[in-house]
Formats: sequence, structure tokens, C-alpha cells
Amino acid sequence: MSRLPQYHRIISTRLKSSLVASHPTISQSDSTPHLTLPRLNYRDTELAYRSVNNFQLFRSWFVLQACSWRVFVSHAENLMTMLQRLTGRRISSAILKPLIYQQFAGGETIAELAGPVIHLRQHSVLTMINYSVEADIPEERGTEMIASSGGIPTGEAHCDTNRDTQLAVIEFSKEICPEAPFSSFKITGMTTPTVLQEFTTILNTLDEVFAKVGIPRRNMPSFWFKLPVSLRNDVHLNINKAMSRDIFIGLFEDVTRAGLIYDSLTSKDTIDLYEFRDIMLTNPDVRLREGPTVSGDLIAAIGRLEARLEVLFKRAVELGARVMIDAEQTYMQKAINHVALRAMRKYNTDQVHVYNTYQCYLKHTPDTLTLDALDATERGYKLGVKLVRGAYMEQERKRATEHGYPSPIQDTKPATDATYHSMLDVLFPLAVQDSATFLAGSHNEHTVEYIREGIARHGIDPTSDSVYFGQLYGMCDPTTFLLAEAGYNVIKAVPYGPLTDVLPYLARRAQENHGVLTETQRELQLLRKEMRRRLAADAS
Repeated sequence: MSRLPQYHRIISTRLKSSLVASHPTISQSDSTPHLTLPRLNYRDTELAYRSVNNFQLFRSWFVLQACSWRVFVSHAENLMTMLQRLTGRRISSAILKPLIYQQFAGGETIAELAGPVIHLRQHSVLTMINYSVEADIPEERGTEMIASSGGIPTGEAHCDTNRDTQLAVIEFSKEICPEAPFSSFKITGMTTPTVLQEFTTILNTLDEVFAKVGIPRRNMPSFWFKLPVSLRNDVHLNINKAMSRDIFIGLFEDVTRAGLIYDSLTSKDTIDLYEFRDIMLTNPDVRLREGPTVSGDLIAAIGRLEARLEVLFKRAVELGARVMIDAEQTYMQKAINHVALRAMRKYNTDQVHVYNTYQCYLKHTPDTLTLDALDATERGYKLGVKLVRGAYMEQERKRATEHGYPSPIQDTKPATDATYHSMLDVLFPLAVQDSATFLAGSHNEHTVEYIREGIARHGIDPTSDSVYFGQLYGMCDPTTFLLAEAGYNVIKAVPYGPLTDVLPYLARRAQENHGVLTETQRELQLLRKEMRRRLAADAS
């Protein structure tokens, strides 16, 4: 599994320096901001839970308490299946829907979403609607590929249905929240997971070939790309014209066509990684002697995927809506990044309509995000970023062990936290320059305060379209409502879909994010405090 080199610190420093020249309000310091900004009063439970009635308060405590127990989370999906078998679908739904489903999901249909969304808007909280459809490769589930949690086979017709459903979500988001319509979806709902896995393998191979074509200056890593003009004097990377034509064409089966590609490459002073990929992908019949081949069928499948995405993103542009592409497993993620970046180049010219998700628990995220930031700066489009710590941790580590490659996951949580904050330091200057908009998804109080300080330090209007906070629906309510009360842009990610599909989906997310759930002890303390306060108030 190929990895980008860790050169984001060098590039992000130069990127920031280039922005300072034209935007003096951007600080050149990369240190943690130290301001006299008062912390939010996270202990003010009366304010934090004023939108929650007594039943919802107790339900939150009950459900989050259960989710903090690993044994419950590990067997939640099986327990729900057993309940359905014992009582029947109607009775089990009557039990699970008000008790668990409505804690974390907005509704089974778009119509049911209206109530929770309007309720949140009344308290100045925006929503990002997520239709909970996903799929995985067969070896990960041990069955035929599935779409959504209900086990529906993934095929072209079903992907078209998912596209139409997501289109309705985009239109509903505009109708229900016209000032800031957000929605999100997973690419695996729009194509087969094996297509994404195969395409990721192809991109990994092309990246390795690309690394052999370039030669760096000033001891830069062998991975190279095109830089903005303002940076080229310091870090300029050239085509390796010393590499013989015979060596290059020797990598491919068709030496004649490979020779034409070599001549095209060496006619340029510079060419970036993404341009190289595009050149190779438009010549799918030029096959490598070793490694996977770019088949016409694969290119056609990616073309169908991008056609579905075009329907969604064109409508988003027409409505002024924002659509976020969720992150998935690493063995599919590079393909997702590829189509997401191509969409951002096309649709984010005037404002951000398309966002990609960057998971900071992955070791290569700093390099990926920095590359994309430089690509946006060079090509003149706006980068849309959803920054999260990440999911799938246990699955990724297990798969790396089984397949014999290094784990892509950070070794420690502090390493993930440090990566998250360093990526914020890359994004703040871009937001000031109006070159990026980002949503910082975090339940961590320290990170929330870091972002608040960064907003103040860079002189960003908290109500502008530059920075959003984000939390999951049904969790971290004190942080969400305190941020909204303080005047920040804050979003709740609200899943929706049929109960029989969404509950297993949520159970899998809980298993993959158990580290987050075990950190709910502070929220449980606040819930108990508020319940005691209300009981005392009622008794007096």
C-alpha cells in the first residue's frame, strides 16, 4: 500500500508564507494560539439542555450509559436482531424507535426529518442530513456486497436509486434550511465497493510509477508535484530527464504508446501527480508489465459513478446547497479522494458546494490534505473540507494485520490529536484567503477551544461561511448548544432512513467508534447533574 511522504510541514509553512504576503492578517506563527478568550461554560447544564424535555434527557442518559459498555456495543446488532425475532418487527420497532433510534436518527423518511431539523433551527443549530447507505467489499462482511444495512445487493439500478434518494435529500435540505443546506453521503452507495477498491489499487500503482519519473531539488522527497509560482524558487521539482527513455517504456507492455507518453511528459517543465494520473487514465490500454491494469470496464464504471455525482452536484450548485462526501475504508479511499477532488475542481469555482472528508487518525492525511490544498491554490478553486478524527480504526488495524501491511492508523490518540490540530493550522490561513471552507467535526473540548481561539486569532467572523463546528446527533449536546448560543456556526450530523436499516448501521458505527463512546463519561455526568437540578426545581 503506497504512501505519500511526510512533507506537509515543509509545504504548509511555505504555503502559509505565500498567503501572508497578500493577506497580512494571517499570522506566520504555527504555534498553538494563546489568547484570553474565555472558555465556554460546559458545566452550565441549564443552558446546554434547555431544548431537551425530561423524557429526552433521561433517554440520553440511558442510551449513552449503555453505549459506554463495550459488551453492549459489541453485541448490539445481534441483540436487536434477537428482539425482532422474539417479538416481531412491529413490536420491536415500537420499542426501539422511541428508545434508541430517535436518540441518534432524525426519522425514517424525509417527512419525519422536518420535526428534528426545525427543532434544531429554533436553537440556532444547523443540520447535515445523512442518508445512511453504505456498502463494503465481500471479504469484509463474508457475504455478497451489501448496500445500506439491510443487505440489499449493490448493482447499477440500486445505485441509481440511491442517487435519486440523495437528490431528494439535497432538495429537502434547501427547503428546510435555505440559509445553509447541508447533506452528506457515502460514495459506496453510488457504485460497487469492488470498483473503488480496484481503482484505489490502480492509483497506488500509478503513484509509484510517478515517483520514478521525477527528481527533486533541495533534498525534497522523491514524490513530487507542481507548486504555485510563488513557491517554485524554493521548492521546484523537475521532470527527471536523466531517466532514459528505455527505462520508462520498459515499465509498460506497449513500448510504442509508452514512448509517446514519455515524450509528452518530458516536453513539460513540470507536471503534477494529478495530471500524471489523468494522462495514464486516458490511456487505459497502456498496461504496466507488473501490477494491475487499467481496464476499460473499470474506467467505464468510474464514468458511471461520476455521472451520478454530476446529477447531485449540478443540483447542489443550482440550489446553493453543500454536499459532503464521507470518508470510508483506506482500501477504497484513494479512489474516493480522486473523484471528490475532480468534483471540487469543477463545482467549487465560486463557492464551496462539494466537501471531501479527511480522517486525521490516518498517517497519510497530512500529506493528502496539504497536496489538495496546494492543488486548489494552484488551480484557483475553493477547497471544501470536513475534518474528523476518523472511523473504522479497529477494522483497519485488523485488516492490515491479516494482509501483512503496516497499519495506516496513527499509533496513539495523542498523535491523532496532534495531526488534527496541525491540519487546522493549514486550513485557517486558507479560510482567511477565502480559498477553503471547512467543517471541524469534534466532540473534544480541548479541540473546540483550539478552534475558537484559531477563529479569533485569524480574525475570522464566527458567523461567516468559513468555519463550521460539527457534532453527531444525539451526542455532545452541551458543546453544540453552547457554541450556538455563543454565535458560532454549528452543525448536527443527522442520519435518516428505515429503522431496520439505520439501527444496524449505527451499531457498526458504535463498534468502530467505541473510543468516542467511552469518552461520554463527562456528558453522562452533565446529564445526571441536569436531572438532579430539574428534580430539585420541581420539588421546591
